[in-house]
Parts: sequence; structure tokens; C-alpha cells
Amino acid sequence: NEGISKVILDLRGNGGGYVQAAKTVASLWLEKNALIVSEKTGSKTVEEIRATGENPLKGIKTVILLDNSSASASEIVAGALKEHKAAQIVGEKSYGKGSVQTTIDMPDGALLKVTIAKWFTPSGKNISNNGISPDVEIKNPEGQSYLLNDIQKNKAIEILK
Repeated sequence: NEGISKVILDLRGNGGGYVQAAKTVASLWLEKNALIVSEKTGSKTVEEIRATGENPLKGIKTVILLDNSSASASEIVAGALKEHKAAQIVGEKSYGKGSVQTTIDMPDGALLKVTIAKWFTPSGKNISNNGISPDVEIKNPEGQSYLLNDIQKNKAIEILK
């Protein structure tokens, strides 16, 4: 983190990815063994994903940008950093896709996607039911490119000053 004093993590439009990638990213800010996300089937916790302790950005002032298409692994990162007070969130409420799915090959060649578990933030909020709410809600005007006048990014810069 030499020379880094502030970070904007832009997760807008990020539909997610692998939970291990979310763990790696969130761990950049969090103490070793800090809870990142819990995976539950029904009321039973089947796995807790915890920070690795590789945290070069710990204590660095951070703002995360979210929108309504930020989903899945990006919501895991945003939820963990928000709840551990490692970042503020600016933008819109995220999509709310906090499910673990598997695919089953069907006899006719089709694939069936089945939800087998759900993700919960460190405080126990179901990501699927709630999404991740911003600390500062700002919607970019409908149909306007972020490149023209990015009011969400501008707010993040203002917060970081």
C-alpha cells in the first residue's frame, strides 16, 4: 500500500464471479479470519468464508461504487467491507443475487440450474432478499453514460477528500 492513501472500488455492472475471488478481494482490507460471507442451506451454515490476513489496504479510506447490476461475488465484497466498516458504499442498491447454484445435465441435453445454498453477510443478512444498500444513494440519470458525467464517482471523490 506504499503511496496509496485512498481507494475507489468500482463494482458497478459487475455481475459477480467466483467466491474465492471475492474472498481474495475482501481480504485486502480485512483482518485475518474476519467473516466475509456465510453459506447456508436452510438454517444450517455449511461454510464460512474468512479473510486470509493478506490485507495491504487495511485502514485505507475506501469507497465502493455499486449499482443495480452489481451482483453475486461483488455483493459479497461490498457487504463484507461495509459491515466491517472498511468502506463506504455510494450508488444504488445492488441486484440481490446471493445464491449458490449448481447445474444438472438433463437427458434431453438441457441444463437445469438449482439453488443449493444462499449467502449471508457477516451480520446475517440474506443477500438474495436484500441486496446491499448504499450508505449514500445516488442514481446516475437513466441512459446516461458514466463517461459523460459520473455523479456517483464524483461523490466518491468528494467523500475521499
